[in-house]
Amino acid sequence: MAKLLPLLLALLLSFVADLFVAPLATAMRVPLNQIDSKDNFTMAELIRRAARRSYNRVAALESKLAYTTTSFNGYTPVKYGSYEYLMELSIGTPPVPLSSMMDTGSNLIWTQCKPCVRCFKQPTPIYDRTESSTFSQLGCTTPQCNDLSKYTPTNCTQSTCQYSYGYADGSYTNGVLATETFTFGSINAPPISVPSVAFGCSDDSVVDFQGISGIVGLAKGELSLVAFLNTPRFAYCLTTYFDASGSSTLLLGSSAELKESGKAQTTPLLSNPYRSDFYYYYIRLKGISIGETLLKIPPSTFEITHDGSGGLIIDSGTSATHLVEPAYSTVRQAVIDLVTLPRVNGTFDALDLCFVLPSSGQLPDMPDMTLHFDGADMRLQKENYMIVVPESGLICLAMIASRTLSILGNYQQQNMQILYDLESSTLSFEPAQCDVL
Repeated sequence: MAKLLPLLLALLLSFVADLFVAPLATAMRVPLNQIDSKDNFTMAELIRRAARRSYNRVAALESKLAYTTTSFNGYTPVKYGSYEYLMELSIGTPPVPLSSMMDTGSNLIWTQCKPCVRCFKQPTPIYDRTESSTFSQLGCTTPQCNDLSKYTPTNCTQSTCQYSYGYADGSYTNGVLATETFTFGSINAPPISVPSVAFGCSDDSVVDFQGISGIVGLAKGELSLVAFLNTPRFAYCLTTYFDASGSSTLLLGSSAELKESGKAQTTPLLSNPYRSDFYYYYIRLKGISIGETLLKIPPSTFEITHDGSGGLIIDSGTSATHLVEPAYSTVRQAVIDLVTLPRVNGTFDALDLCFVLPSSGQLPDMPDMTLHFDGADMRLQKENYMIVVPESGLICLAMIASRTLSILGNYQQQNMQILYDLESSTLSFEPAQCDVL
C-alpha cells in the first residue's frame, strides 16, 4: 500500500491539474497585431502591401476552388496566400515563443521544427521537438491523421503521420503531425496553456512566409485551434486598419462574448454543400444598399453554385472585400454616381476606383453601405468602405472585383466585434471601439 501512495498522489495531482487547465484554456484574451504595424511604412506603402497580400490570398482561394481532393498528385495546386494578423504564443515544455498568423481560413496549426531538413528564416527561435517533454508524434491510424488526409496528402513512414503541403509556385512545407502544449499570452492575465493540441511539425520548407513562424488555423475543421477548446467559439475586434498603435483582440472560448449593447445582429454560418474539403465560414449575402437605395444585384449573385464556387465567406486573412460580378460593377457605379470629386485614371494597385482627395484631406459626406445578410444587416460607415491615401492625394473604394468567390475582408470588419459560435453555427457582430475592448 505504501508503494501505491506516490502513484495515487501523482494521479490525483494530474487530475487536479487537468481540472484547472481545461476551463482556463477556453477563456483567453489574446492580443493581435496587424502584420505591418511594427514597420515604418507610409500610408501608400501600407495600402499597396495590403492590396498585394489580398490579391495573393484571393488567388489562393480561387485556385483551391478549381482543385479536387482526388487530384493531389503530391502537392495541392494552390498559390501561396498572404496573412494579416499576428499573434504571439509559445509551444512545448519548456515553452518556446512563436510569432504566428491567425487565419480563419486554415484548418491546421503548424510551425517549423528542428531538426530541420530545410527551414526558412523566422523572427523567433525554431522550436526543437527533441527538447520538449510534451511533444508526441501521431500515428497514421489516428483520427487526426485521417482528418488531415481530407485536404492534403499524408503518408506513413515509421508509423508516423507525415504530410506534404505544396503550392503552385513550387514552394512547399512538409512535416509530421504531432501533439504539443501551446501557451497563449493573455491580456491582463497570466499565460494560459492548452495541452495535447494537434499541429503540423514542419521540418522541410521552401517558401517565404514573410518572417512568421507558422499559422494558427481558426477554421471550422477538426484540426483548427477551435476544435481543442472546451467552448467552440471565438471572437475578434480589429482596430482601425492603419493605426499602428492600436492592438486588436482575439477572444477564445468562454471569453468570446459580445457586449450587451443591444446592437448585435446574428446570421447563420453555412457550409459549402459541394466541397467537403472547404472549412471556410460562409454567410449568405442577399443584397447591398448604399444609403436607402437597394442596389440592383440579382439574388443569385452570391449563391454557392453546383461546382462549389460562388457564395461569400468572411475571412480575417483578406484585407479588402472582394465581390463577384455583377455585384462589384454595380457597387462601383453607385459610388461613382455618389461622389462628385474628379476621378483618377488608372488604378492604385488592385483598387481601381479612386478620386482626387478634397483639400480638407477628409472623406466627403457619404451614406452608410449596408450588407444585407440572412437575418442581419451590417452597416459600414464610409471609413469602412472608402480609404484615404494622403501621399497620393486619393480616396479609393476599398473593394476589389473577383472571379468566382466573394469575400468579406478585414478592412470592412474594422471597429466591429465579430463572434463565431460553432456550437450554434452562427455569426454575430456589433459596432465596437476595438482599441478599448
